[in-house]
Amino acid sequence: VDGFFINPDGYYHLITATFYSDGSGDMTVKVWESEQSYLNGNPPLLVINIHFNPDGSGDGTLTEGSDEYRIQVEQDGTMTVIDDQGRTQSVAGY
Repeated sequence: VDGFFINPDGYYHLITATFYSDGSGDMTVKVWESEQSYLNGNPPLLVINIHFNPDGSGDGTLTEGSDEYRIQVEQDGTMTVIDDQGRTQSVAGY
């Protein structure tokens, strides 16, 4: 699956996902400040890579500039972002 969307704040999201027959998959989301920023060839503000399991859980990374964070996804869609010092922040993923 490949596609894009622009959220109400104007951020441009490019999405690529691969779904496997066992119900798992891989997803990458890249976010730019605007569609024009994307078209200008600017680097994305954020890159999120997630591998998800058939039960909805998963893990991955979030990269913001030179900073990289680990992501853990629970079956209910709760995503926990973990920095290199072990600090966490949870957000709704669905």
